[in-house]
Amino acid sequence: GRVLPDEVVSGVKFDWTKLFPNDMASFFRISSVVQLVILRTFDAVGMQAGSKNIALVSKAFRSLLMISLSSKSLEVYNLSRALAIRVILSIARTSTMGQSESRKCLEHEAGLWVDGASTETLAELCNLVTAASQSSMHHTLSVSRAWACTFPSQLVPVLCFSALLSSALA
Repeated sequence: GRVLPDEVVSGVKFDWTKLFPNDMASFFRISSVVQLVILRTFDAVGMQAGSKNIALVSKAFRSLLMISLSSKSLEVYNLSRALAIRVILSIARTSTMGQSESRKCLEHEAGLWVDGASTETLAELCNLVTAASQSSMHHTLSVSRAWACTFPSQLVPVLCFSALLSSALA
């Protein structure tokens, strides 16, 4: 749900990723209860404000992924994982998101990206998220064009994969 009306949150010029320290080791030195409060605060306000700010989404993704990779608390891991998936879904927004089958496919794909991440692939995955967030329209056009060339007599189906996947393949 919404904590504040969109008009209030969108007018605030605050980088909500500052809730996460630059040095993640200091984040893990605080108790898991405080970590959860920080994540819930980011979820309640930061995700709402950040969904319209691609730079904020990309910065948040790195922090959330680092937390999910390093947390020793199951609750902190679960929440940071869920938020990282929501970040991917926020850049995957397409006209097909309302369709349940397509949405389930995109949610599954986002979960695979997050679950498949490691400290070795963190930088590359963050770069892909940034690239995908900047090319979602290009993704739709490219896939539609490729489909039309390959299957000229068939309508383009609902896209059940994200710009993140097409960015990774490019």
